Amino acid sequence: RAQWKKPLVLISGRYALANPASGNSNEKSELVVKLRNYDPARAEHLLESQRSGMSSMVELVNRLSASFPSVEFVYRPHPFERLETYYDLLDMKRNSNLHLSKQGTIHGWLALADAVIHRGCTTAIEAGMLGVAALSPKWVATPE
Repeated sequence: RAQWKKPLVLISGRYALANPASGNSNEKSELVVKLRNYDPARAEHLLESQRSGMSSMVELVNRLSASFPSVEFVYRPHPFERLETYYDLLDMKRNSNLHLSKQGTIHGWLALADAVIHRGCTTAIEAGMLGVAALSPKWVATPE
């Protein structure tokens, strides 16, 4: 892993239904209905909430990285998310302080982070245990 400048803010994604690593959202939504016994309307609501949350989180990190060029921002998608989707969404070409990574474990990233931005993610609990500030923007839709 490269040496990271401080301060470093970790953004934790959690949008595996809206952005699955394999298959597509419709297939995953059908699995939620079948395996979790969700009503199809509830599964659709979950999918839309994840799409909205993902969009809002990407917008937030793009704005933050543009506004605070001396801060390193690392967007870390959930392990079951497709990494490539974010290449078109994140302003990494314009903002050299914005990075995308699924390397290593979340624990390694938390050890490097000065703060974590999440929405409804257990990473916040782990961050708190390490004394890392966990921020949850309420205007970002929660995945569930």
